Amino acid sequence: MEKGWIKLHRKILKSALWKDCNMAQKVVLITLLIMANHENNEWIFNGEKYKCKPGQFVTSLKSIQEKAGQDISIMQIRTSLLKFENYGFLTRVATKRSSLITIENWMLYQSDIENITNNQQSNQHSDEHSNQHSEQQSNQQSKDIAKYVANTEFKENKKDEITQQITQQVTQSLTHELTQSLTTNKKIRNKELNNSIKDTMLCPSLNEDGHEKVNMKSQIDQVMAAWNNIDGIQKIIKVSKGTQRYNLLTARINEYGLDKVLECVHGVEHSSFLKGYTSQNGWKADFDWIVKPANFIKILEGKYVDKQSLNDKKSNQNITPVSDKSLKKRDVSNMTQEEIDEFIFD
Repeated sequence: MEKGWIKLHRKILKSALWKDCNMAQKVVLITLLIMANHENNEWIFNGEKYKCKPGQFVTSLKSIQEKAGQDISIMQIRTSLLKFENYGFLTRVATKRSSLITIENWMLYQSDIENITNNQQSNQHSDEHSNQHSEQQSNQQSKDIAKYVANTEFKENKKDEITQQITQQVTQSLTHELTQSLTTNKKIRNKELNNSIKDTMLCPSLNEDGHEKVNMKSQIDQVMAAWNNIDGIQKIIKVSKGTQRYNLLTARINEYGLDKVLECVHGVEHSSFLKGYTSQNGWKADFDWIVKPANFIKILEGKYVDKQSLNDKKSNQNITPVSDKSLKKRDVSNMTQEEIDEFIFD
């Protein structure tokens, strides 16, 4: 497949598909033609036998990108393949890791003329170096040449006829197809945009074995479980998409990573102030408060952690409310952030 050449007719410049393609889609189109098998191909993979006919090939989005160039994105390749399918340029059968792509009308435009020409040259070469020239062989050669000429003329006429039919069909249904194509492309762009947004909220990256990434929902569930394990803190039931709580939490996960978010939650567990044990009016930090940017970073920096003596005392037991005698009490409901910090470290 990596040797030889392909035929590219100038009529492609007048086709509706070519005119409707942007520069990136035209690069993908030419790349697919070059990647297609020009003859029957068989191979064995993982104990299974696979076959491809001329005009077919098995590939992946990543493989197409490597051959088309890194400037062509995966999203552009997906959009191109769907457009080519809508125009009837190709068909695609997708599997888990690859796709079988079939270029329609491949044999019509990529017929193997070289083999016939080479056979004629071989016969002529053999005749020149052979002393036996039978009349049967000569007649057969003449028949082959006549057949080749007839087939060539037939194919040329057939190509013109098919081209006219295709052009007429495209012209008749152009308005409908363009409207359908625009609607489909819009849906694909919206879907790929949503997938792109979702992909930015996945971690860690896909490894070499192709294992699935840990999605955002799984990370949120771990944070919720850690928070709800803290004694004396108001539990959270859910974190719904589109809410301020969801946006703040996902922003912290994307910015610092899951481990840092869990570290922040454990920091609340070791802070008497954040658990409300030092407040006269019952104030305590809730989940929405800790995921705010300013509060989150202060908890990570340890600004609300109990003094070392209190940590040593509670190192082998769960944190219990601090008595009035050991810590000052003060109403913090009307205090500013700076006053709260001053009160904690006083």
